[in-house]
Amino acid sequence: MKKIFEIIFAVCAIVTTASCASHDKNNIPYGKSIPDTAEFFIGQPYIVAPLGEGKDGKIDKSPLFRFDGFDCVTYVETVLALHLSSGQNEFEKNMNSVRYADGKISYENRNHFIELNWIKNNSKYVTDITNTLPGAKSKTIRIDKNSWANAREISAKFEPAENVTLPYIPRNKIDSSTLKKLPNTAIINILKWDPNVNKKIGTELFVYHMGFLIDNRDFYHASTSGAVVRVDFIKYIESMGNNFVGINVLEIRPQPL
Repeated sequence: MKKIFEIIFAVCAIVTTASCASHDKNNIPYGKSIPDTAEFFIGQPYIVAPLGEGKDGKIDKSPLFRFDGFDCVTYVETVLALHLSSGQNEFEKNMNSVRYADGKISYENRNHFIELNWIKNNSKYVTDITNTLPGAKSKTIRIDKNSWANAREISAKFEPAENVTLPYIPRNKIDSSTLKKLPNTAIINILKWDPNVNKKIGTELFVYHMGFLIDNRDFYHASTSGAVVRVDFIKYIESMGNNFVGINVLEIRPQPL
């Protein structure tokens, strides 16, 4: 059972936990640009599953937000929500909107899977532009959240298993010229394929990691190596193993729909 949790959390695409420390609350970058906000948190520690549904949560009572540590998904969510907000109250509202279907806080409503829930439920904030890029392909996988919850020994009732098709740019089509075709700031989903992952976590999975590509070169992400970091994106993907398939690209809307 412990091994299952380690695999789930290491892929960092399955959202979960939160508190608010380390940074002076008076300096939190409300309403700043995505690049400025992403840079603000460089060096903050990587924390496995840092967010939950708060003290009233039935399954996960971890805080609803925090600024003192992140996993890859909560880093993206926090930066995006701060960018959209003028202050603390608006941030909390936007954070819930980003993390939960219709902003309704519950474990079942949380956007656990990027490919199935997160992209679709955040369409007012982002748009998937992958299919507009040269060399785009797509892959269909089956997400079974009930089986996933059972594998984690969590008592939660989800909708039946669903097929989801996600467009991507294959790894052999990604180079500096490809990155120049992307928006100056974009959310990048890192895609991997493990044909045996269903046996490990109870469902198929395609999105294993996410972060921000800024200036068509720098990748800002909460790394399992230990902290929020900024790295050269091409060098980063060149270091990946054979199970790395490609990337999915989300453009951040200038204004929410």
